[in-house]
Amino acid sequence: MGILKKTPESVYLIAGKPSDKAFVKNFLINKKDNELIFAVDSGLEALDSINIVPDIILGDFDSVGKGILKKYIDKKDIRIIRHNPIKDASDTELAVDECIKARIRKIYMLNCLGGRMDHTFANIYLAYKCIKNDVDVYIFDEFNKIYFRKSSFELNRSNLYGKYIAFFSTYRPVSNFYITGFKYPLRTQVLDSWLNPSLTISNELIEPSGYVSFEDGAVMVIESRDKKPDWSNNK
Repeated sequence: MGILKKTPESVYLIAGKPSDKAFVKNFLINKKDNELIFAVDSGLEALDSINIVPDIILGDFDSVGKGILKKYIDKKDIRIIRHNPIKDASDTELAVDECIKARIRKIYMLNCLGGRMDHTFANIYLAYKCIKNDVDVYIFDEFNKIYFRKSSFELNRSNLYGKYIAFFSTYRPVSNFYITGFKYPLRTQVLDSWLNPSLTISNELIEPSGYVSFEDGAVMVIESRDKKPDWSNNK
């Protein structure tokens, strides 16, 4: 089972320092007892700043203050996985690999977008590794929810993260792609985001639910919003 004695329902993977502490704190309010919090390198500082203690800490710790790391290093109920700074994978990828080895079926990734573009791209590509290993992965920031689907699915307007929706092909073009219930319905033989990258952006669901159908491939879905909610009432 790798890092865990018992496989949790899901893992919250916190990587990097947040642009909005309230976002991370609000996101973790509803964490269940059988879900774990995984701090990745400077993600430890993010959690420490909002007084949330992780279950697992991983990194080379080149971005974590020594005083903060010292607070957790002797806690027996926290698993610490230390890596050499000279390596061929990011701390976030190593954390995802640990989750895959532990057979975790769902990962929520926070603080993985924005900042350095190379890290952002790498984190999105990490999701491909997850879906190829049958792990559901969701990447969140204040404005976006990113996830992947390997087969046709339905969206409910009441459950959307934001009013805008976009669809992108992933590692290969998607055949027989069409969407219904949207402001801009689409029927196309092939969804190929390398040839038409902006074809599906800024779409909106105008019916209570919408249906997305396709064959052969995987689709990246982005639900987005222009403004972040007011989290001040969620203590």
